[in-house]
Amino acid sequence: MARVIFPSDLQQLTGERETQVVASDFRGLVVELCARYSALSPERLHKYAVAIDGMIIQRPLLERFAADSELVFMGRIAGG
Repeated sequence: MARVIFPSDLQQLTGERETQVVASDFRGLVVELCARYSALSPERLHKYAVAIDGMIIQRPLLERFAADSELVFMGRIAGG
């Protein structure tokens, strides 16, 4: 199962630093996390960038990942 790591603001909503999921793409990940944690919503999760196995994706949507992947939610980087 893929490992998901939450930043501190999401940890306050989930009560966990990390969890594991069976999803294999970002859309499925959002559905699974929202079903597991009632305080999460797709709108909230779509505000984050996600690092999948160390590769930062600013706007994930259809990104796929392996069963042994590590996903880290993080604030989006703003440029100027």
